[in-house]
Amino acid sequence: MQNEKVKRQLKTGTKILETFLSVADEMHAVCVEGHHPSTILRYGVDGARYFSEQKERRLERARLKRLEQRKFIKIRKVGDEYHARLTDEGAVELMKQKVMSAPMLDPDFVCMVIFDVPESKRKLRHQIRAVLKEAGFIPIQKSVWVCPYDAGDALREFLKIKSAIQWVRIYDAKEH
Repeated sequence: MQNEKVKRQLKTGTKILETFLSVADEMHAVCVEGHHPSTILRYGVDGARYFSEQKERRLERARLKRLEQRKFIKIRKVGDEYHARLTDEGAVELMKQKVMSAPMLDPDFVCMVIFDVPESKRKLRHQIRAVLKEAGFIPIQKSVWVCPYDAGDALREFLKIKSAIQWVRIYDAKEH
């Protein structure tokens, strides 16, 4: 048999371990963070990270602009700062996304929404129905809706924003 070389581990606190860890950090930048090796060689790891952060900020601004174009948010500049707020369409979309990502209730339970909005608030009543429908609720009657998701908290939050919580009751109900 030939003499096989024994593989040894690097000892803690040695210079070779420090060198190995710094090379591994640079490889992490190349492999995980998506930097090109030529960028790292030209600008160093910190320079490549700077370019990556700049690119991410640019992409974030573009995403915010698209949200504003879709009328989900409204952005306004106050001094040197930008302030964003949800629009009505944005609040509806946010609630819809929260309901759809809510966990399922136990198989025997449903989230039940019962509302009695006054005639003077007809537009709000129609909007609540539209939101419930878009969020996956099923109408039992015109003012009684159910869904299998634990959507009560998301719905309460939405109704508080719309100042409609006083006319709506939300229950986790057991079906028989």
